[in-house]
Amino acid sequence: MNDISIEYLKEALEYAPDTGVIRWKQRPKIHFKTENSWRTTNANFAGKVAGARDSDGYLRIGICGRLYRSHRVAWALHYGYWPDKEIDHISGDRGDNRIDNLRSVTSAANSKNLRLYSTNKTGIPGVGWYKARGKWRAKINVSGKVKHIGYFDDFREAVKARKAAEMQLQYHKNHGTRDRLTF
Repeated sequence: MNDISIEYLKEALEYAPDTGVIRWKQRPKIHFKTENSWRTTNANFAGKVAGARDSDGYLRIGICGRLYRSHRVAWALHYGYWPDKEIDHISGDRGDNRIDNLRSVTSAANSKNLRLYSTNKTGIPGVGWYKARGKWRAKINVSGKVKHIGYFDDFREAVKARKAAEMQLQYHKNHGTRDRLTF
C-alpha cells in the first residue's frame, strides 16, 4: 500500500487521542502545486474536523488524491507508523477514534468483536431455532468455518453453550452486542 509519509500526515493533520477528533492544520505551501490552492485550502479547512462518514459508518479523510479511513490515520498520527494489521473499534462504534478504543488485530481477532447482525432474531449470535429438529441450535465460527456446538431443547442451554464456546475461543466481551454503532 502506498501510504503517504507520517511526516506529511503530521504536517497536514492533528489528532486528539482523548476525543478521537482529527483536524486539518494550516498546511505548508509545499503540499500544493499553486499558491492559490494553498491559500484557498487553508482558508476553507484549517482548524476544521477532517473527513466524512462513508456508507459503512467509517470516517474517511481525503488527502493526496486518496481516501484513508480515519481510524488508520489516527493510529499513524498517534504511534508514528501505519498499522500493518486491521484496526478494531473495541466499542463497535466506527466513528469513535479515541486511541483507547482502537486496537491493532488480525482479521481473525477482529471478527471476534462483531456487532449483532440486524437479521438476528434471537439476540444471541450463533443461536437460532432449527425447525427441522424442533430444537435450538448453537454454532460458532472457528478459523472461518462454522462449527456445530449442539442442539438444545431449552434456549438458555443453547445460549450457555454458545457463550462457553466464545470464552474458550477468546471472543471479545463486546461480540454480538446490540446498538453499538452511533451513525
